[in-house]
Amino acid sequence: MAEQSRLDNALNKFETAMRSFEAAMVRERQKEAKDANSQAESAALLEDRSRLAADLDRTKAQLSEVTLNNSEAAKRIDAAMAAIKNILD
Repeated sequence: MAEQSRLDNALNKFETAMRSFEAAMVRERQKEAKDANSQAESAALLEDRSRLAADLDRTKAQLSEVTLNNSEAAKRIDAAMAAIKNILD
């Protein structure tokens, strides 16, 4: 009888250890899934950053072009105003 009790006790301890091991494995799989998700989100953010940087570069180039065109238009308007003033004087 004592032998059976010791065997039952050992089996109970083994079952408890197996449940703990299985729970630890589930937590590890969840952590790995979360890490994979974080890596995917990080990659998406880096891609967004690259796209936004390219958009910013294009916008800066367009701004430079608009500024140059504005300067040229202002010079032409000044020249036209000077010509009209000369005609009127």
